[in-house]
Amino acid sequence: MNEKMNPGYIKLELLANGVSLDSEAVDGFKGSYIEKKYRFGRSDDTHSPEIVPYELELPQDVVAGIHHNSNSPWRVGLRGGELELTLNGKHVCDVNFVPRPKFWGHKLSSGVFADDVAVLYTKYALTFFANGYCRYWDEGVPCWFCSLHPTRSHDASVVSEVTPSVARELVELALKTDSDRINCIKFTSGTPKDRDKGFLEAVNIWKTISPVSRATGKDILHHLVALPPENLELFNELKKADVNTISMALEVTDPELFKKLCPGKAKYIGYDGYMEAFEKAVEVFGFGNVYCALVGGIEPLEPMYKVLNELASKGVVPSVNLFHPDQKSKMASHPRPDSDFLRKMVIEETKIFDKWDFEPCVKGNTRNALDNECVRGFFRK
Repeated sequence: MNEKMNPGYIKLELLANGVSLDSEAVDGFKGSYIEKKYRFGRSDDTHSPEIVPYELELPQDVVAGIHHNSNSPWRVGLRGGELELTLNGKHVCDVNFVPRPKFWGHKLSSGVFADDVAVLYTKYALTFFANGYCRYWDEGVPCWFCSLHPTRSHDASVVSEVTPSVARELVELALKTDSDRINCIKFTSGTPKDRDKGFLEAVNIWKTISPVSRATGKDILHHLVALPPENLELFNELKKADVNTISMALEVTDPELFKKLCPGKAKYIGYDGYMEAFEKAVEVFGFGNVYCALVGGIEPLEPMYKVLNELASKGVVPSVNLFHPDQKSKMASHPRPDSDFLRKMVIEETKIFDKWDFEPCVKGNTRNALDNECVRGFFRK
């Protein structure tokens, strides 16, 4: 494997081009991997298999999200009964589908299955939606790249609202069955109409699950993905609830593009509102513990990294999830960022992480981002 084909670059190529899955490979390992439940969106092409594994494990513990593309030159197939990744028919490396957690299939006391509430995101992070809906869809102003509502409307089994008691039971079960894997607990609090009320609901969930997490004696990261509250002093309440890091999704760094692609966020929070929230959050959580989540690949690199460098100097860490066109989103036909774009992007992102000694928001892996691979040095010249 040459320098430009290390696991970080392989993941980059898979995110840029998608990957084709041999049906024998998918069927041969059925029951052992996490199957996509399409909680957020459907980025696989219309020719994808009925069952698609969520993630692909590459060498050196690098995990890539699987976006099925029947026309991709990258393909996962079988060789001697084991999984291999090929490029234009030539062997690249041995791979595995990320195995499903042991809590998969367990029923909670409410009668719902644990895997309809949460998933282990890239092997390590216990992840769920506290409120799996978006008010911006209800009001006709969703982000253009989002397909949350039309996707979720086709799967009634996915739990949309998680109460503190359900969250506690879920965390207890997961830490009992999969404690060897979990190094992070994260959830998204959704887009409630009353942002302060929604934020305090997230605080109450953390107050419920934090004692369970800390009782393990493990250094488990507590991470929240949320909209900024209207009352920025509520960041203090979240900190008291034992949350270590917080991520707020600005999505794009250009103010005008923000208005166009994120009309709901622009209307109710505003670009300046996000910037004010980042500043206050750093004051509460500390330098390097606040994340600006972005969709990489839908705006030019140079102005994007100008803003990211400015935010980094204030202690805000970039968290760049790569764009993938979701079916039924307004950007369903928008092309993925190509390999050349991503190679330039990760070089700039690596510089930021190195300069400020930042850590990714989910340590270990993020399936559709290259933050961890930047920190691990896969893209250093």
